[in-house]
Amino acid sequence: MIFLICVFVFWFLVFGLASAKVEDLEDQIRQVVRDYAIQTYPRWAEKKVVISFRPGDTNLERVDKWGTVEKCELLNLYSGFRPVGMVSLPLRLTTKEGKKQVALITAKIEVFDSVAVAKYSKKKGEAFMPGDLVLEEKDVSLLGDKYYTALQVLDGKTFSGG
Repeated sequence: MIFLICVFVFWFLVFGLASAKVEDLEDQIRQVVRDYAIQTYPRWAEKKVVISFRPGDTNLERVDKWGTVEKCELLNLYSGFRPVGMVSLPLRLTTKEGKKQVALITAKIEVFDSVAVAKYSKKKGEAFMPGDLVLEEKDVSLLGDKYYTALQVLDGKTFSGG
């Protein structure tokens, strides 16, 4: 019994802490990317911004082996870079020991908002009537300003296709 407890404690210390270390690094990266996205699109500050990584991203696993990352910063991106959808981001990571590394991390940036959506298909030129639309939470990061967040705005307007 004591042997099993020792094995469990050893397993937790080796694998449990390593997993927590990767999650801490992912949280740091998420915060840096979120801050950049909101700096680029200030209207996203009040929306739900979700940053996710590819499962088993080998760059994240490689970075985790460098040591405990103390500072994470986004390197300069080209002018006009839009932090939306699936993006590759160059990061400079500094360990507690002062070692600096650059890593290219692939992240998916999604921004969720309540969007007016038709309950059923409409023909081009057909008018929206009260009850034709519902609000659904959708990723709006790739839509720009081309969506409605209020149902009343569309009452009586005609469907133009799309």
